[in-house]
Amino acid sequence: CLEMKKPFYRTSLAMLGLIGTAEPLPAAKVDFKTHIKPILESSCLSCHGEKNPKGDLRLDSLEMVLKGGEIGTALVPGEPDKSPLYTLTILPADDDDIMPPKGAVLSKDQTEALKQWIAQGAPWPEGIVLKKTRRVDFVRDIKTILENASHNCHREGHDKGDQRLDERDFAFRGGENGPAIV
Repeated sequence: CLEMKKPFYRTSLAMLGLIGTAEPLPAAKVDFKTHIKPILESSCLSCHGEKNPKGDLRLDSLEMVLKGGEIGTALVPGEPDKSPLYTLTILPADDDDIMPPKGAVLSKDQTEALKQWIAQGAPWPEGIVLKKTRRVDFVRDIKTILENASHNCHREGHDKGDQRLDERDFAFRGGENGPAIV
């Protein structure tokens, strides 16, 4: 039986992409490596990476982001409302210009992280070049793990530690030791 009360499992689920960023978004400071890098690598680089960048826009290094593409720079440090890297992610889901154009739109936490990071001056640690990563899909990547590892102990009628993982709301609500997914 998987004991979801252990911090290891919460952190692992977060790193697998169950939440929008690798760590919960802090109230004050957004860290590039923890919050922004995972968003760009999993949601942007499939179209704006080193090979065949759409619109001649690459988002894999600060130099390329600032250089921009066919329509200019993607990032104006300190000014989220003038930065297409942010503004194109908050368009209505049915808008033709929303980014990313395919798959799931960015979550509110992800767009807020981008906005805060840009407002903080968009600090990008020297020498970091991003590499495309596959975006985690809950059904394809996580659901089976949860079902196989926790079904016997954490479902209706068998909710060890008052923790159920068979429904989303129960997993986020948590049990005796707090939420299984943060």
